[in-house]
Amino acid sequence: MWSLFTGLWQQWSSIERTALVARELARYKVDIAALSETCLADKGQLTETGGGYTFFWSGRSINERRESGVGFAIKTSHVPKLPSIPEGLSDRLMKMQLPLRHKTKATLISAYAPTMTNHDEVKNSFYEELDCMISSVPQSEKLLVLGDFYARVGTDHQAWNNTTGKHGIGKCNSNGLLLRTCAKHDLAITNTIFRLPTRNKTSWMHPLSRHWHLIDYVITRLSSELQLKLDGNFENFHPDRNNVDDYWASFRDAVHSAALEVLGPAARRHQDWFDENDSEIHNLLEKKHRLLRAHQSDPSCGAKKAAFINMRSKVQSRLRSMQDSWLSAKADEIQGYVDRHDMKRFYEALKAVYGPQLKGSSPLLSADGSTLLTDKKQIRERWAEHFHSVLNRPTVINDEAIARLPQLATNQELDTPPTQEEVNKAIKQMTSGKAPGPDAIPAEVFKMVGESIRNELTSLFQTMWNKQLLPKEFRDSTIVHIYKRKGSRQSCDNHRGISLLSIASKILARILLNCLLEHLEQGHLPESQCGFRAGRGTVDMIFAAYQLQEKCMEQHHLTSTRLLLI
Repeated sequence: MWSLFTGLWQQWSSIERTALVARELARYKVDIAALSETCLADKGQLTETGGGYTFFWSGRSINERRESGVGFAIKTSHVPKLPSIPEGLSDRLMKMQLPLRHKTKATLISAYAPTMTNHDEVKNSFYEELDCMISSVPQSEKLLVLGDFYARVGTDHQAWNNTTGKHGIGKCNSNGLLLRTCAKHDLAITNTIFRLPTRNKTSWMHPLSRHWHLIDYVITRLSSELQLKLDGNFENFHPDRNNVDDYWASFRDAVHSAALEVLGPAARRHQDWFDENDSEIHNLLEKKHRLLRAHQSDPSCGAKKAAFINMRSKVQSRLRSMQDSWLSAKADEIQGYVDRHDMKRFYEALKAVYGPQLKGSSPLLSADGSTLLTDKKQIRERWAEHFHSVLNRPTVINDEAIARLPQLATNQELDTPPTQEEVNKAIKQMTSGKAPGPDAIPAEVFKMVGESIRNELTSLFQTMWNKQLLPKEFRDSTIVHIYKRKGSRQSCDNHRGISLLSIASKILARILLNCLLEHLEQGHLPESQCGFRAGRGTVDMIFAAYQLQEKCMEQHHLTSTRLLLI
């Protein structure tokens, strides 16, 4: 009787905990989560009907002391798509497979490492099992290791190159088995790669020192598929190095074809309020279609017509409820982005609500504002005329003003061709998430490639430098106009034009800018120049001016008061 009561109590406790976890995962819109220290017995599966998540766990037997346990929480709609249910190796390791596009798979490992107080035999046994599990994952599959490792990896990224990034926290502790395992399998600890506030990276506070530490990690395999494909394309890379346009075209095609085959085209998915995984609405729609076919086959039957009308009313009511719930959740999401001042996700969420922008040519006013142009050809000519007048304004150079400037000796170092170090630095400075130019190669591809491809890019830049020629794609750009949301949309002056340039041309331009800034920092800029300088800003100058005004007003007020007292 007591064992039965204990089993029922543990079952009720687990249901209560999974309900809380499901609610939090739904609030943060997490589809799959790795769970640690579940303390559940044996292996099992539990579906939270109201929460929309299915839990899988692996733990010790019911007769053993349960102080560990791992698991996965998966959105219930994704469970039927899995090739197999998650498999538990022990109470500390569990893995699952997730199907991806292009018939590829991803293996996720949920891990819960022994604490520092455990014996070395327990730690070594855990990492041996983890090593075997990682080795069993084919190189062609994606790999993610998620879990609590009780290991502090520190900030020495140079000693663990390609394993840890520059943004670690604290010092490395004695549990160095995690770093050695990651280095052995070419795994990267992603928590240390991204620059985030400390409060967003730490996950555990030491009870004595009260210091926050990073011990929960997301570890992934360094992707080399793109690099291997690029190396294969460049094995037969024999362009005409005397022709800059041909050299660039060959390099562009080799990189683009490899990236397209490995990464695939960009998928644009418009979010919709209709939930395709909602079984209730699917059942209602099937009943509605069945009743519609029955009514159409016998239009004279009043009962069949009434049944169809009744079901149609239920479907419409359910759809309206679904749409209202989606809009309410989206409104809460947008408000959260506003509260956190996350403008990028704020505008992305707005686009999801209002849908994609309508494409087409809107009517424009002529240059003198007297005629409304509706023909597509006339609209294109008007845009060309507008941007030509904006971007090709005549300039007047005052030779006398230039002569009054102090003349400096010519810096011959600025004439040296770009080096490999300068190219690497410029690539790191490229901003991710920007639209590419006509070559359709985003900045992320240049950041992912290895040294061999960057060497070829450096050789390309050096050829352009020596021949003093640029490819045509480097000199052309696609201009996109964006409405400023003020004034008439039919006026070209109320639109802002942005140029989509080739990322490779931006890298070359960044190299030139870095050289000029380094030259100007050698005492050629006055102290009053703060714009576009490292460590300075015009905001600081404005703040200093405000401070001077306040001090002057304060001193003037004190002087006036003293005079009145006298």
